[in-house]
Amino acid sequence: MILYPEVVKKAQDELDRVIGPNRLPEFNDRPSLPYIDAIAKETYRWFPVIPTGIPHATVEEDMYNGYRIPAGSTVIVNTWGILHDPELYPDPYVFRPERFIADGSGKTQPDPTLLGSFGYGRRICPGKNLGDGTVWLAIASLLSVFEITNALDDFGRKIDVAYAMEPGGVALCQPQPFPCRFIPRSEETTKFIKFLDI
Repeated sequence: MILYPEVVKKAQDELDRVIGPNRLPEFNDRPSLPYIDAIAKETYRWFPVIPTGIPHATVEEDMYNGYRIPAGSTVIVNTWGILHDPELYPDPYVFRPERFIADGSGKTQPDPTLLGSFGYGRRICPGKNLGDGTVWLAIASLLSVFEITNALDDFGRKIDVAYAMEPGGVALCQPQPFPCRFIPRSEETTKFIKFLDI
């Protein structure tokens, strides 16, 4: 959100219009918050947690694009490659939630939760719905309550955090540690922060 303040502005405008300042978002608000939903989907697409997916094994021999895959072969899916394919997602390295909001023709780009951000086939993540709901609620709640901005150095200058989004780790993709500031959006939202004991 620090890297894309225009996304934060659109999200907070939607939250203010639908939720207002007197309560936190709830799951039953999800159909009324399509931009927050799009942020969650773009998060899964832009920075998948497991970029190669979990290895699978073929039960029987198969053919794919002219290649023979023997029974018992280990298959590792390039989830990162699929979710950053410029034919599916133009400008794939740009965080753009609008991809998942229907355009004038009613079309959106493919939903990453159906293209592997939670795995594939019979071995899809059993916690998919819990994980998706938790991510959605965290995004909605944090953006309702906080302005999320750059931390400042000793001279009051914003600290650049673009480096943090260079994929790190070996099997998992995670941002590098980075400083930032969470500032309550208003006096009204301060009561929710105290309630949550943040």
